[in-house]
Amino acid sequence: MCNKGCTDAITSRRFLSCVLNAENGYEATKHISKAEHSYKIAVVGAGVAGLEAARVLAIKGHQVEVFEKSLKVGGQINIASVPPRKEEMLRIINYFEATLAELGVTIHLNKEFKKEDASNFDYVFVAVGSSNAKPRIEGIDNPNVVSSWDILAHKEIPFGKVIVCRGGLVGVETAEYLAERGHEVEIIEMQKQIAKEESSTILPTINKSFKEHDVKIHLLSKIKSFDLDGVNIDVLDENGNVIKQEKIYGDTIVTALTSSKNKFELEGVANVVYIGDCLQGKPNTIENAIKTAYDEANKIN
Repeated sequence: MCNKGCTDAITSRRFLSCVLNAENGYEATKHISKAEHSYKIAVVGAGVAGLEAARVLAIKGHQVEVFEKSLKVGGQINIASVPPRKEEMLRIINYFEATLAELGVTIHLNKEFKKEDASNFDYVFVAVGSSNAKPRIEGIDNPNVVSSWDILAHKEIPFGKVIVCRGGLVGVETAEYLAERGHEVEIIEMQKQIAKEESSTILPTINKSFKEHDVKIHLLSKIKSFDLDGVNIDVLDENGNVIKQEKIYGDTIVTALTSSKNKFELEGVANVVYIGDCLQGKPNTIENAIKTAYDEANKIN
């Protein structure tokens, strides 16, 4: 889940429309054409990019197998659907599972694709996505520091007062999720506002929720280091100059700072196609993952 990925700025309805009709907005220029040759193709990763690539490839007449190292498909959507108002996103997983079954696509769960497996296929599509990254901040490996990804995936359970570090979309939605479950929450954000990528229709709802749950927000605050009892910050003026240093006290520190694409090396393997975050070289939006998967898959003729 990148800063724009898992908890994307697009609404659930727009997201579903994008996936259910990938030509949306491009009807005059995009369509899925039948391939001249039927190739055997592996898709590595069963997130939305991998699933969309598998759908398009299968429609074109290729033999497609999807390899997912976890026990379920969906990738970041399984995390994206956890925050408030995002449950509808789960529908896309059901759509892909039903559609790919009808198209005869084989999905291997709990199966990690190895470099030696590539020899069994004509093409390999790599769609391994992105994940939470650890910036070089003193104390980030402390036991009380966890990632927003792990919170939303229910891999970590916060305790006591929670400090969410960064008020982008991921941080804000994680903060709201925790506040609604009874946690005392504070947000630290270096910019002048939180969730600047969020739509103007949703942001008032988030702010209302924060007011109801007494979520405190520290703007123009730069994180310096993490301690076992809180976060050390520099308080900035609007020009980015340090005014003073403070400490925000808390028990659990949740990072929503940055993310990076997952590495998956297939050096020496021919006909490797990267899609989604893997194609861009950095995390991007879910909508972009769908479009890159559609476009790249449609090129295989």
